[in-house]
Amino acid sequence: MRNSQLLLLSLLISLNMFGQGFTANLSKLEISAPLTFSIDSVIYARENKEILGYIANKKTKYYSTVFPSEPVSIAIKRAFGKSKGEEKLILRINKLFVYQTLQDDSRFYNIDLNVSFISRMDNKYMERFTSAQTLKFRANYGNRYVVSTIGELLDGAFAEYQNLKKEGELRDKEIPQSEVIRKKDLTPPKKINATGKRGLYYNVYDLRDGIMDTVTQFSFEPTKTKDNEPAEGKLKLNQKSASWKDVYAFSDGNDIYLQVGRKYFQLTDSAGYFWLDFYPGYTQSESYSGGMVVSGIVGGLIGVGIYALAATFPKGHDAYYLDFERGTVVPISYLDTEKMASLTYFYGSSFLDDSDTLLVTINSSVPFKLGKNQFVVVESDYKCEPIECCIIGINENTCKTVTPILFKPQVFRCTKRRTDKYRIDNVQGSERAGIIHTIQSGEADEILVE
Repeated sequence: MRNSQLLLLSLLISLNMFGQGFTANLSKLEISAPLTFSIDSVIYARENKEILGYIANKKTKYYSTVFPSEPVSIAIKRAFGKSKGEEKLILRINKLFVYQTLQDDSRFYNIDLNVSFISRMDNKYMERFTSAQTLKFRANYGNRYVVSTIGELLDGAFAEYQNLKKEGELRDKEIPQSEVIRKKDLTPPKKINATGKRGLYYNVYDLRDGIMDTVTQFSFEPTKTKDNEPAEGKLKLNQKSASWKDVYAFSDGNDIYLQVGRKYFQLTDSAGYFWLDFYPGYTQSESYSGGMVVSGIVGGLIGVGIYALAATFPKGHDAYYLDFERGTVVPISYLDTEKMASLTYFYGSSFLDDSDTLLVTINSSVPFKLGKNQFVVVESDYKCEPIECCIIGINENTCKTVTPILFKPQVFRCTKRRTDKYRIDNVQGSERAGIIHTIQSGEADEILVE
């Protein structure tokens, strides 16, 4: 009885210290943009509706899964409030994801939003516009920003829709009723063709849909070094009414170049992604401050600390690509941001005799033998549900309940003491790193659990 009580107490302490749950209170979600349309319904089309993403939790110092306090569609509909115009729209939230990244030894808070504006006309559904919004700023812990940044991105998407409508630049696309509930494809076409024409693109949607301005005249001067190698070229607009700061990308008739800061780099399509070739590129001939700094955003909590991801100039020659779902340029490391998992290793101690084997169960599995330098790996998802490992003894079992930690592999050494008693120890530091290296290098044998 006493052992059971101690086990329960140990489990509660473990969950309190390392629990992977953080609940975002969506009842505090606010939408402040002045709107001229009404929302008929909100459809949350993300496949996994249980979570909003993950953040570094200030209390635990580890990454925590972010859970919504209520369904996202209900929270957005309530925050929008009463009718604000005659036009009635269906909002389809294609993507809403919070995550943190590590770049140059600094931790950044990120949030992506992709939302489609759909209207119903004469029993037909028209997708009027899809907004892709991405926000990134430096922050060690993102707990306090989740709800406010969701509201800020929604404000930005709504303002973008209204501006395009005011300028008459919405392009209605008829979609089947099945796509109203779930967008068929968020990816771009397999290839963006320059079509042999010179022209300008003013946003990511024009680039995606092949809508090019071939009227505005511009010139570019490819240059070479003294060794006849390509060098950075110069761009010039030949009309005073136009400005390079409004040009998202341009085509020279053969290739397409995308703006990053005040420079333009060639897009190369490969393996379904549009990579940026940072050498040599072009630079704008006119002088203006490239990039964008947003101040006073998120209720003034962050001030000038927030900036658009597309304005971040990549360092060196790292691999960056144009993500149409995010609507901007992101590093290759962002490909796997939504893969939330943790690995927990149970390792047969190297101090065991060659003839020794331990009889082990994982989460009440069929007992299996674990010997010297053998291991079992348990992969957990975003829920990080506790794992129970037991070594079966002659008189009693030795058990340990482990809480997985997102993105942090844990190692637990299973060993036998001279008194025929057993231990399951959490391995830390250099010893943990050494065991993981042994496993990854193939020097240890994996045991598959039924």
